[in-house]
Amino acid sequence: METPQTRGSAILASVTYVDALCDGASRPHASPGFSQELKEALRDMKRTTWHPRGLWLEVLNAVVAVQSDTEKSYADLVGCGNAICEDAVNTFMKLILKIMTPRLFARKFPDFWTRDMRGGYMVVDGSEIDRNKVSITLKEADGWDHVGPVGCGFMGFAMQRITGGPVRVVTDDWSLSRPARPEVTWVISW
Repeated sequence: METPQTRGSAILASVTYVDALCDGASRPHASPGFSQELKEALRDMKRTTWHPRGLWLEVLNAVVAVQSDTEKSYADLVGCGNAICEDAVNTFMKLILKIMTPRLFARKFPDFWTRDMRGGYMVVDGSEIDRNKVSITLKEADGWDHVGPVGCGFMGFAMQRITGGPVRVVTDDWSLSRPARPEVTWVISW
């Protein structure tokens, strides 16, 4: 079994987001409290390099710690997903989203996952695509803490760019006490 990993791009965008979040909450930046391992990795982290999933989860846990409230933390994690996608849109995804349709996005989303994440795999249910609805499930999601709300933000930002209209993304039950499950499903409608 492959060791779960994350590309530097997701970690770097998340660090930038959590520091901005701390600024908005008039709290000290989270980065001084990061583990020595994460601090060392951040010194020369590149967008394309692979890193242990735990480094990204440490940053996501810092996002949650800013509010320590389930609803506010959920919203902050969705915002983090937005920030990760916005960062990607400013790089490799810019041209992709210009030519993408909702149907193609749904079909290609598993490729987006494997481009930036190692561990787990995506299954797409496009049976309701003609009704402007698609479900995407991350299988083998144990250990991918907070990926549900982060995925809502990422997918919502991307689909809004594709459709140019309102998008709704919902995920399975997520809470501070249960941030991960064996499977995570997102339902996207537009």
